[in-house]
Amino acid sequence: MRCSMATKKDLPHISAYLEVVLQLLRIREAMTVEELEQATADSMSLGPELRTLRTEDGFDRLHAYRLGWALSGLAQAGAVAEIGTGVIRITPVGARMSETDLADLLKR
Repeated sequence: MRCSMATKKDLPHISAYLEVVLQLLRIREAMTVEELEQATADSMSLGPELRTLRTEDGFDRLHAYRLGWALSGLAQAGAVAEIGTGVIRITPVGARMSETDLADLLKR
């Protein structure tokens, strides 16, 4: 019997992270990075293997790494802001962002 192992290709694309983060923050307004990590994994139905999958260098969990990139992109676009150590809130720009805006963000 063959056992399948999760790979980075099994994780959602960064575009899914952008969408889910904004959806979550539209509901909660502000969340810690840890809360966002858990909530995005739950929203995307990531199993334990995908939640703990490591980057190639083994330094970080790939899910957390992709979430970090999504938060960075959203912050550069003015959609989210850090309001305290590890606390992220949605801005008025983020609250108004459309799917088209997110697609444009990925093109940058």
